Amino acid sequence: LARFSGKKIGYIIVHKTYAQGMWRGGDYHTAAVACCEKWGVPYLDLSVLVPPFAHIPSMRAVYTTNDDGTHPTVEGYNKFYCDKIEAWLKTL
Repeated sequence: LARFSGKKIGYIIVHKTYAQGMWRGGDYHTAAVACCEKWGVPYLDLSVLVPPFAHIPSMRAVYTTNDDGTHPTVEGYNKFYCDKIEAWLKTL
């Protein structure tokens, strides 16, 4: 906050992945939300808004690169990310 004083900032929490701590309520998610709320940083929680590709084989095959369950394809970004991120950025 001090480094970017006067600038608009925000944080994006990614969709659920294979990493255990990435699940909503897991260590990563809990820490990210706590930090943002403590410092008043707006955040977009894609772990709630985007399907858990890694855990739905048919979606993982279509919407993630090399069926890895983590890295969205262009189609995955366009269908599940872009509109949500754009709308959220406009609220900052």
